[in-house]
Parts: sequence; C-alpha cells; structure tokens
Amino acid sequence: MLICVGCGCTETNACVTAEGPCSWASLDPPLCTACADGDFSYEDAPAPTLECAHSFLFTSPSEAHCVHCGEPFREAA
Repeated sequence: MLICVGCGCTETNACVTAEGPCSWASLDPPLCTACADGDFSYEDAPAPTLECAHSFLFTSPSEAHCVHCGEPFREAA
C-alpha cells in the first residue's frame, strides 16, 4: 500500500481538498497531488483509521512531524 510521505494519506484513505480527493503525483517516493501542489493542510488529511503508530518525516536534524497525523516529533526524555 502506498502512503504519502507528505501527509500520510493512502490509496484507500485520500486527502479531500477543495478540488476533491487527491491522487498520486509520484510513486517513488509516494507523494499525493495535494502535497505536490502545495495545497495540503492538515484539515484536508484523512482521519487515521487506527491509533497512529507515528512515522516521522524530518525537515531538519531536530524538527519532524508524523506523516500520518501531523503530531510534532518529541525526543524521549
């Protein structure tokens, strides 16, 4: 199953933007059209279907967010 590296949407759980559901802009890496067009906001993201297992995407060495739910990365204490 493809999971978008930007927002965490999948083939069966798409983002819904003003233009409608997203599709795949790239398969390697998997990137949906909402993220590729820069139109993505977490309000568009599909609701997680299960409790999130968090897959973090790092935007710098110390900053990251979960691609599934948007939760910021926090280092373990």
